Amino acid sequence: MTRSFDNFPGEILNVVFAYLRSGLDLRSLSQCELVCKNWCLPAQHSLYTKVILQSVHQVETLIAALKNTSNSSPGRFTRTLEFYGDFEADENRVSSWVDSFIDIFPQAEAIFPLKSNPRFYNAIIKAYESGKWRHMRSFGTCPEESVEKHNMCALLHKDTLNILNLHDGKAITPEINLYNKLHFFSSLKQLYLETNHRSFYESVEHITENVQDLHLLSYGNLTGTNFDSLAPYKPVDLSSVIPQPNIKNLEMHTIGFESEDFLLYLMTKFPELYFLKINPDMGPIIRHDQLLDKIKSTKNSLSADIISKFMVYVTKCQSYNVKMLYTTVKADEILNKYWEQSEIDGPRMVAIAYTEASDWGNFDAQRVPNDTQMYINLTYSPETAERVISLNYKSWNVSLPHLDMLEKCGTGIDRLVFCLDPFKCANVAIGQNEQMNDMANGYFFSHIIEYCTRLQSLYICHSRIELFTSDQHSFINTCLTDLSLEHVYVSRYILSQISKRLPCLKRLSLVDLYTCKEEIQFEAARFNFVIDMPESSLRFFNLTNHFLDNVSITRYPTKILLKLSTEDGNLYYKHAPNRQIELMKKNFPRSIQDPVDTEPEKVVPVQLAKDSLAIPIEEKEYNDGLKSAKCANIHVKCRSMNYLALSLERINPLLSCVVILVDLATYKSMSNMSEDERLLVILNSFPF
Repeated sequence: MTRSFDNFPGEILNVVFAYLRSGLDLRSLSQCELVCKNWCLPAQHSLYTKVILQSVHQVETLIAALKNTSNSSPGRFTRTLEFYGDFEADENRVSSWVDSFIDIFPQAEAIFPLKSNPRFYNAIIKAYESGKWRHMRSFGTCPEESVEKHNMCALLHKDTLNILNLHDGKAITPEINLYNKLHFFSSLKQLYLETNHRSFYESVEHITENVQDLHLLSYGNLTGTNFDSLAPYKPVDLSSVIPQPNIKNLEMHTIGFESEDFLLYLMTKFPELYFLKINPDMGPIIRHDQLLDKIKSTKNSLSADIISKFMVYVTKCQSYNVKMLYTTVKADEILNKYWEQSEIDGPRMVAIAYTEASDWGNFDAQRVPNDTQMYINLTYSPETAERVISLNYKSWNVSLPHLDMLEKCGTGIDRLVFCLDPFKCANVAIGQNEQMNDMANGYFFSHIIEYCTRLQSLYICHSRIELFTSDQHSFINTCLTDLSLEHVYVSRYILSQISKRLPCLKRLSLVDLYTCKEEIQFEAARFNFVIDMPESSLRFFNLTNHFLDNVSITRYPTKILLKLSTEDGNLYYKHAPNRQIELMKKNFPRSIQDPVDTEPEKVVPVQLAKDSLAIPIEEKEYNDGLKSAKCANIHVKCRSMNYLALSLERINPLLSCVVILVDLATYKSMSNMSEDERLLVILNSFPF
């Protein structure tokens, strides 16, 4: 039999169309609907099974297009309706939409509205009473103003609901509160509980006793919860705890850790979690002073054994985001015990931050013994494929508390992220505690490369590097190959010293570097910069917004001139955008009060856009440009380099270019080539 588009087997079409749907390629899927009669229904089935609406216009267009409710309408395939975007529509309008949807989508089983309201639930109740929409699996969230109607709907659909949002406030009368009616919901798989008067332990025990086949459990506190009224976690007889291996997804948005008993309870109650979230957004927690104080006050109730055991438990999950585990136990004890027990392969990545350094610059506070209180964050997602352990120290006084930790377990770290303090890095106190200031001003860098002897990647942000230890105590690290500095204040000779101490450096990223005040040079006002890395053979160098903090807008350049000095000689390039440069005035430096992100910068494959390649020029043209106020003249010195990405995007995104070095003979022959020809030569000669 001859094969053609119109006689493809239905099972193959279903697989292909489902694949297009999963990839959100809805345009291609809609085109498949028009190919032939045999393709129409399978394509419609995949296209309309889930309808996502993002604007009022889309809603009304859809209703107008599908108002014919005959059996031929593709709306009969729809099972899920989801609303996203900003719907500025009054309640009457939204209610009329739902009335139309009930007729257009007779087989709908789940509807997720952006803003639920009593009239929305009235429409669902009315549909149920008329024999429609009787197999609902979910109908969205439960806002406080709609609790009564929401709960009435839930009870009507108690036999079919898979997802339930349970609003358990003190003001809700027992007659309409679903908390004590959970045993009626025989099909429930996912439960989202918000309460203002029940502890996590109390809620979990009640829920798991009444719902037998739950897969997801989310627990959080309502706005206005009095955390002082919540009873602290007490010792639990673990032998009496009934494990719930069927629960694979656990979320907590509340007090996360109060005692060892709590951690032991979690590990016993939920032995086979795939996904775990505890306080993934710390903002609401931090804004509750009473809650934060309560978490901090438990700092002495945890041991290194239990914390490390809990960390192993967390990191066995397929995805996790666990924050605010406060303790005064030394980090080296925790990390060493964790690494001994962990069976997870891959690089060991640690992030260190001083994000609560409220006593910075306070001389009286500096004389107080170190407060080593910290909180631990654990994060991992399959998308990033990076398991990060973040240690966030409360403050530092006489010295930096993490130094002792690195001396005792630094050899176990492969990747390190360090953030001194996003609020204070520009203003380290002078003349108060000399040892502390020296450490904050750069000695920490020497300390890292000396004790982290297997470290391969180092990322430093919101810090100052003005000085290193003296030359007679300098340490050479031959393992570190990847260095990133972002939002860092540096002095004149720091980069050359870094090059000498890290001779095996292959990847270097300098983003938003600032000059220390005493190091400001007149040349900086004219964009004449020398980046001296004499011992470095760089495979990749990213230079972005270099020393822009001291430059007046009247000096902003419109083109870039670049000199590269390597062991093979000097090469010269220029980058002059074809389009007119419109200078954009910005505040320099960028606010150091931006929230700190201690996670490493994600490496994105380089995209070579049109006009992005710098053009080879002669030495004379470069030297002439040194006299022009409209040129950014940048001189990079190193042993060798393969790839350079240079950007002044904070002035204008067009001032960005790429240089890929080839051999000298090829370089000379490229001067008369078109950009497309040069790009082809480069791509064929450089091993990406």
